[in-house]
Order: sequence, then structure tokens, then C-alpha cells
Amino acid sequence: MMNTVAESIFGTAKDPEQMSISMDSWDKLQALNENCVLYEQNDGGNLISWIVVMPTTKDLMHKFLNKEINEQQLLDQTKAQDKYSALYLCSGITLPDYRRQGHALKLFLDVIKRMPLTGDYQLFAWPTTPEGKKLADRIFQEIGKTILIRQ
Repeated sequence: MMNTVAESIFGTAKDPEQMSISMDSWDKLQALNENCVLYEQNDGGNLISWIVVMPTTKDLMHKFLNKEINEQQLLDQTKAQDKYSALYLCSGITLPDYRRQGHALKLFLDVIKRMPLTGDYQLFAWPTTPEGKKLADRIFQEIGKTILIRQ
């Protein structure tokens, strides 16, 4: 279900700039850190909201922000580490009936606390929807840490 909804929103199958929604990507994210994909369920056990993040290095972050590499290359070039100097807030999806209730915000704040990050870590994002930009603004308001945005 997550893959189908994410594909319908982001259209990654037709966009080589984006990370593919595949088992290979899932496996790579899990190898980086088990918290790269977090989700929330309703009382019936159905998924209602989930997020994807990618811990990486500041060097790769800058290459991505400067459009020297794309999202898939960012994933491919990131190596597992004990601590990461950058965290890419890749995507947050909430099913329509549960939107505007803070589910994705809560998940992003949770993953930032869980991820092994250096003291001077940097957050970055590539919001592709107005809702994504608003979510990045809300995260900034909550933690007071600048989120660098790919234009």
C-alpha cells in the first residue's frame, strides 16, 4: 500500500531524478539505519501516515542541493556510518482522512531524535508540494533548526 500511494503522489517510476520506490531502495535505507522509514497506524492497525528519511553526509547533501547529484544518486552514494552529519527529510505521506492532524510532523520529530547524528548535523529537504513546504516550516518551528531546501 505504501508503495502504491507514494508512487501516485511522486511519480518516481517516470522520474529518474527521484529515488525509486523499490525493494532495493528499502534495503539500502534499512542498511543505513532501521529508522529510515517510520509509520503510524490507526486503532484498526491500518497505515495512516509514514515518512522516509535518509541519513547522509554534509558533502553529499551539498551536492544534492546544488543539483550535482539526484535523489537516487544520493542514496546510492551514501554509506552506513555510526553517526551522520546530515539528514534528508525525503517524504511524508498521510492518507487524506488523517491529514492536518500532525501525524507526519510527529513522525519527523521522532526520527530526528532517534537518528544517530553528529552534534552539528544539518537537515535538508526537497518539498515537491505546498504541503511539503508547510511541513518543513512546521519542523523548523518545532525544533528551531534550519532546513536547507533544494530549489
